Amino acid sequence: MPKPKSRKVPAITPIDIKNRQFKGKLFGGYDKEDVRTFLEQVANELNNLIQINKELEAQLTQMRVKLLESEELKTDYEKLQDRMLIMEGELDAYKKENEALKSRIQELEAELENLRKELEEKEEALSSLSQEQKESPDEIIDLAVSAAEKIKFKALEELENAFKTLPPSFKPMVSEIIDKIRRQIEG
Repeated sequence: MPKPKSRKVPAITPIDIKNRQFKGKLFGGYDKEDVRTFLEQVANELNNLIQINKELEAQLTQMRVKLLESEELKTDYEKLQDRMLIMEGELDAYKKENEALKSRIQELEAELENLRKELEEKEEALSSLSQEQKESPDEIIDLAVSAAEKIKFKALEELENAFKTLPPSFKPMVSEIIDKIRRQIEG
């Protein structure tokens, strides 16, 4: 930014103009050359002051523009801070929801493992029962199929009950999986 031309003391002051004395002429009046010289000095000083004033006005305009820009930056910064706080809140909510989902998945995995163990036990019991009773292979197969069907439907029922407790945001994804399992069991 250019600095205005400034003088500590103006070449001509208002007092100089007020107190100025011109040389008199023989027949009255003032010396034209003396008046002309003084008027040139006044005009030059006035031009200098006008130029300085324009430069100061330009600087003032630039400062006002910079002030407006800094106010806009401050407003933008405050908006970003507000948005960041909102996003932090959302992130915390997602973290809590994620933790709840992980916990629920662990519970479901434990239930599934229990069902597998139960199935194995029933298969063993069925196997030992069939050996004891010496029933025909078709009857044993029918019993095993019947027991497996009951276990599948029981597992599906427990899975659907667990689905009801999931957070709403995860239900669409899990719903597709449950529907696929249901089709395989019923199919």
